[in-house]
Amino acid sequence: MKRPPTLLIVDDLAANRLTLVELLAANGFEIIEAADGPEALELAAAMPPDLILLDVMMPGMDGFEVCRRLRADARLAEVPVVLVTALDDQTARLTGIEAGADDFITKPFNRVELRARVRTITRLNRYRRLTKTQAQLLQSQRLENVGMLAAGIAHDINNALLPIILSGPVMRTYVTDPGGQRLLGIVESCAERGSGLVRQLLSFARGTGDKRELLQARHILKELDELVQSTFPKSIRVRAILPPDIWPILANPTQIHQVFLNLCVNARDAMPQGGDLTITAENRTLDAAAAAGIADGRSGSFLAVEVRDTGTGIPPDVLAKIWDPFYSTKEKGRGTGLGLSTVRGIVQQHAGFVTVQTQPGRGTAFTVYLPAAEEGNVSVSRSPIAMYARGKGELVLVADDDQAVRLVVAQILTGYGYRVITACDGADAIVQFATHAEQVRLVITDMLMPVMGGAALATALRRLNPTLPIVATSATSSQTDSAHLEFTKVFLAKPFQTESLLAVVRQTLDNVPPAPLAEIPAPPGS
Repeated sequence: MKRPPTLLIVDDLAANRLTLVELLAANGFEIIEAADGPEALELAAAMPPDLILLDVMMPGMDGFEVCRRLRADARLAEVPVVLVTALDDQTARLTGIEAGADDFITKPFNRVELRARVRTITRLNRYRRLTKTQAQLLQSQRLENVGMLAAGIAHDINNALLPIILSGPVMRTYVTDPGGQRLLGIVESCAERGSGLVRQLLSFARGTGDKRELLQARHILKELDELVQSTFPKSIRVRAILPPDIWPILANPTQIHQVFLNLCVNARDAMPQGGDLTITAENRTLDAAAAAGIADGRSGSFLAVEVRDTGTGIPPDVLAKIWDPFYSTKEKGRGTGLGLSTVRGIVQQHAGFVTVQTQPGRGTAFTVYLPAAEEGNVSVSRSPIAMYARGKGELVLVADDDQAVRLVVAQILTGYGYRVITACDGADAIVQFATHAEQVRLVITDMLMPVMGGAALATALRRLNPTLPIVATSATSSQTDSAHLEFTKVFLAKPFQTESLLAVVRQTLDNVPPAPLAEIPAPPGS
């Protein structure tokens, strides 16, 4: 059953409230009464009404102040407010407009006019709410489409990046001059960053986080400073204030880089004629009182990173919408509207929060609060490739439909002391295994392959050798988060590092004892 429109009548005189109730109750409105400003704010916060009829002249807190506080509350900012007042001078009306009032009714009021205005305003407000709900539904559908698009392209992009990432460490053994080493470092860094951006798009679309580690944000911010210095217009002066003793955080490095890159890009776009961009990091502890004054804030120890610009600032009507996905003030083709919503989503996933201070024409400062890592957390540093134990001539079967992936993985494993055979899909892998069944010690299979995927391949292989160790890989891990668990807990998300590949292969082989084989059928055509 449709709920009737709710009116909140605020007046310190009971007789005035009774008059309004008698006039409006018969028109199908549900009416709530408040005798003063604080009670009105409390009732409105508990159940936002469709309309507030607000007396101006009240003791303690007048109607103007009540209106200002309503407009300062995000949940109540769009509730229509009609000031009911005996003041009919221009100054009073201007004060009401500045406070955020939508309309005025002057005492003594015309009863027919009062009913007509209330009906019209509540009808328009309900239509606005319906329109907003429909817009949110369309926005939700767009986000769902982003998720499907991201999942669709992730497989191909990650497969394209994997050979680049895996080849970098191998190429370093062939390239000895410093210039070539620097170029390889750039190639590796860009490939890893591209992979991170794909993961971030998937993370945004699914609303999920990613693997985290203990990290020193100072290194990420220094890298960002160098990137900004080299790519932003020279008219923008960039300065980074990064003390050496800032607290570490437990976070995903790619996501954190994305947060501050988005904020810096927004700062750049806010200074088309140039200006100052300052990145400042500091340790900050918030007590309960300080946290209470920050939206979504909480007490604790935080790494606070501020990105401040001297640009155009954010107008008040835009400020309330900056976190909305797909909302952008940039011209078509220059912004997706995902930047700040991504920033907020990532920070919230890391149990942090973001504040913004802005003044039109004077610039904007975003401050990101990330919880400081608790003592006792340890980071897992990446070991050099040379530290991993070499293969002992074990035969590894690599099944992947991407030829470049097969070739690079095979070359790395071969160069590290393993023997390798490859297959282009699951059916081919069955043939290869049947031919070399007594020698194959490990299978590395992609989950998504034509003809026969990784899960079906694993099922078939386990019938032949129940203890055969299998490593699952996928460039779209969202589609295989549970599928691979049916046959293995060992999983490599593409694009993986050379170190990860070598470590997983060695550890898996060392942890699985040899077992007798089941009877192997002869390969087709033999």
